[in-house]
Amino acid sequence: SIYAAFFGSSVLLPLVLQTQYGYTATWAGLVVAPVGIAPILGSRFVGRNYHRVDPRLLITTSFCVTALVMFWRSHASTDWGLWNLLEPQLLLGVGVMIMFTPLTAVMLSTLDPHRSASALGVSSFMRLTASGFGASIFTSFWQSREAVHHTRLAEAITAFDPARSGTFAMLSAHGLTSSQAYGAVNATVTNQASVMAANDVFWMAALAIVAVTSIIWLARPPFFHFMQAAVVSE
Repeated sequence: SIYAAFFGSSVLLPLVLQTQYGYTATWAGLVVAPVGIAPILGSRFVGRNYHRVDPRLLITTSFCVTALVMFWRSHASTDWGLWNLLEPQLLLGVGVMIMFTPLTAVMLSTLDPHRSASALGVSSFMRLTASGFGASIFTSFWQSREAVHHTRLAEAITAFDPARSGTFAMLSAHGLTSSQAYGAVNATVTNQASVMAANDVFWMAALAIVAVTSIIWLARPPFFHFMQAAVVSE
């Protein structure tokens, strides 16, 4: 689930930025890019020193950080600026930095050395599979929840709502026809519904990560016989 959540969010976030926040592909990429800062700066240090701490604790910390980022993103709004979007990505990079090496070491801890290469191959395959599922699930759920939110928001706009009357009066005063005014309101509703749907997706991802975090503690030490293989794999 952690790979699905990480890759799924990496796919969904640029889509939301480009379709709902008006970002270009370049700027959407710049928002996503800071996730790599912490791994670039700190992965070598983690690889050399992770054996000083129980790998399960590092993995749990990484999962909790990732879940925290997902919960953080689930409170996004159309008013968020560039820095509001960058902050979660910077924190997510910390979670990524401390996850992969300990996770690989735990995975290899019960295997004979000659089986390590095969295990790493299976692990890479599972990562790619989970990433593909994550991207599909995130985007599908986003579209589904967008329709739900759009319907609920549209239902709240009635002829007896003072906000509705004031909005249409303002749009008419700016020279918009009735159909143009309805189109402008519908565009706003769609924008809000899309962001709310993305929030739902990130919230569900956070819950899924929290739910599987305890599984890592089913692994039993020792974990350090394959430290060298774990570092090389990263």
